Amino acid sequence: MVKASKMATIKASDLDPDMPISPELRTDPDASAQWVLLLYGATMQQVQGFEFALRWLYLVANADPEKVSNASLKRQWFNTFTKVSRAFQAGSVGMRLKDRDKGLKQHIPESLYNEIDGFIQRRRNPLAHNFLIQHLSEDGTRYTRGTILELLETSIEAGKLTKQMQACADQIRQRWPRQPDPPAEVLEMAETIGRMAMLRQFPPGIRPS
Repeated sequence: MVKASKMATIKASDLDPDMPISPELRTDPDASAQWVLLLYGATMQQVQGFEFALRWLYLVANADPEKVSNASLKRQWFNTFTKVSRAFQAGSVGMRLKDRDKGLKQHIPESLYNEIDGFIQRRRNPLAHNFLIQHLSEDGTRYTRGTILELLETSIEAGKLTKQMQACADQIRQRWPRQPDPPAEVLEMAETIGRMAMLRQFPPGIRPS
């Protein structure tokens, strides 16, 4: 474990957007905190896309398109908001992966399930918790060789899995019974609920409790 005093040698001034790429940096990019941190941020964005695709796949795979509700329209909207909000805002992205009732194992190809599970364990979880600390050198002055390569590999893998999960969700939805298109006001309400539940983007005058 690198001590805090040694970690302090990596300064915010390293993040100079106009820093030229020296010959040394081209052959040893892990020595630059700027490039490691910039790529770390870009990789986390890719992983967030992976997480959104996984949460969407959860919703689609566990939806019942033939279910008929006797609840009031207000209650149905509230239930929809709650389900989407819990899927996108609550808990770890992989916490229900193996759940017998709400998981994905019984809904998607085994090969895709294994890739998702493996990516979460090998790539996503370390990246989200202690990746930068673990990849500091012993003296805390640089990142270890291979750090940027690992980030690139993670980003590529996240992008590939995101596309595969989106395609899988589309295949599941294609099997649903064809329904007439909802009215425009219903589509607008559904989009508003989706933005609030998934992105916490609230319309003017509405604030989260």
